[in-house]
Amino acid sequence: MRTSITRANQINQIDQIMYEIVWHAQKQITHTLTQPQIDLTLPQLMTLFAVRHAGSCRMSELAEQTRQSAGTLTGIVDRLIADGLLDRARNVSDRRVIEVALTPEGERRLTEAKCSIRLNSFRITNSTNFGDCWIAFAPGFTMTWCKSSSEKAVSNQPSAISRT
Repeated sequence: MRTSITRANQINQIDQIMYEIVWHAQKQITHTLTQPQIDLTLPQLMTLFAVRHAGSCRMSELAEQTRQSAGTLTGIVDRLIADGLLDRARNVSDRRVIEVALTPEGERRLTEAKCSIRLNSFRITNSTNFGDCWIAFAPGFTMTWCKSSSEKAVSNQPSAISRT
């Protein structure tokens, strides 16, 4: 009987943790994307991450990776190109194929967004009391975050936090 009560308690704690993580994540991604040095929409951010992961890629591959229609993705990519974050180029082995790739500014903006997301995740996990359930939920979990020019205010924070 004690085991089932403890188990039910752990499940309730995990549910609460998931609720808090999702709630905080939604707030922090909105905050991150609206920062002037980032200024992206969520679909634009996801597109940039997919292009970074693939290197350069065809629009059809990008549409599949981001799970967006080709028409929607074309509009997103056009705006990212206009903002200087992506480039279109012909494939060297098949000139009929057009690929997109990150520009240096796209890489910089994506790195800035990723660092801001990690910093906010660090703040969320430090400000939220996950209790003893954290160890059961994520044993051995270690979270790291990176410093960028916009994070000087918290530069005295440790570079890694261990939850175990």
